Amino acid sequence: MSFRGIDNAAYYQLSPEDRRFYMDFTGCGNTLNVGHPQILKLIMDSLRYWVLECHVDGFRFDLASALARELFYVDSLASFFTIIHQDPVLADVKLIAEPWDVGEGGYQVGNFPLLWSEWNGKYRDTVRDFWRGEDELLGEFAYRFTGSSDLYQANGRSPYASINFITAHDGFTLYDLVSYNEKHNEANGENSCDGESHNRSWNCGVEGDTDDPEVSYYASKSNTKTGFPAHPTRSKRKTDGHFRCVAAYYASKIWRMRRSRRSRSKPPSSRLMRRTVALMLAKSINKSCRISCC
Repeated sequence: MSFRGIDNAAYYQLSPEDRRFYMDFTGCGNTLNVGHPQILKLIMDSLRYWVLECHVDGFRFDLASALARELFYVDSLASFFTIIHQDPVLADVKLIAEPWDVGEGGYQVGNFPLLWSEWNGKYRDTVRDFWRGEDELLGEFAYRFTGSSDLYQANGRSPYASINFITAHDGFTLYDLVSYNEKHNEANGENSCDGESHNRSWNCGVEGDTDDPEVSYYASKSNTKTGFPAHPTRSKRKTDGHFRCVAAYYASKIWRMRRSRRSRSKPPSSRLMRRTVALMLAKSINKSCRISCC
């Protein structure tokens, strides 16, 4: 829906240099002017309608940083946050932000206020790098795997403020992550210029689909080392096998850390360590799914 013919300057953020053009923080050509009281009213009325009439119990806001741009910069004290928090209908529903947009300073992971959960892009990036074997990531991975307290604890938010995900509707699928080093969007006629170029993926030796048994074997060995969940056509390992590999890898990392600190305690059995870490992983995944799907 376009509001250009109703009141263009009120509904949309316009370029200060030439008000014939729009400020585009979303990549869609324009951005709502959330600094205008009538636009805020439109947004709040729409959200309340969805809750009261359609019985929606929560919202996921795409490119949510754009809703905090009353002027040019993202403001964590923006009127949108204040109004939605004091609204008796909306204050109790689930509020999930995609905490970035395409504008300057738009990446705001960890900076949304109380009551908000966030798509944790740092979790996604760290886990992808960890799976493909990037060096010196254990400390960062530990923060992400245990709830990202460095991002959410300071302002009183709990670990469930972090929506942990690895792939989504944007960008590479999970199969793409183990099949391609580069994006291949040639079919859209834009010379593959659109979309993210840094996907933190690894093609396991061959770009794209392959039936090469040597590549499948190599991918399988890589998964044993890093816990990367290969697509079934690339590896014959079953899902529970991947899970055991991931758990064993985490357990070995934990034990190596303890040894580096010269701990004198007797090491737990490998079975106990695998079961413990597997349980941690299962709880983390299940919690993420519950938060994302409820």
